[in-house]
Amino acid sequence: MQELGLDNYLLPWQASSPDMSPIEGVWGLLKRRIMQLRPRPTTTPELHQTILQQWANISSQDIENLTSSMPNRIAALWEANGGHTRF
Repeated sequence: MQELGLDNYLLPWQASSPDMSPIEGVWGLLKRRIMQLRPRPTTTPELHQTILQQWANISSQDIENLTSSMPNRIAALWEANGGHTRF
């Protein structure tokens, strides 16, 4: 990275931080939607079917909301020196 002059763009923590992964927000969205269901699924087949249904209901706007939060996620992670954030 230094040879390419990109070392100034490296973050001082692992790139695999969950705060930096939009898919974590998708999992959270699915969990919240399933937890709000009444009645909730009680068997493995019901849960599987519910997950598939809720996954299909994720809109492009939901994805846009998650990805547009990335600048705020990066800023929060930077401020926390790679530690825990509200995300």
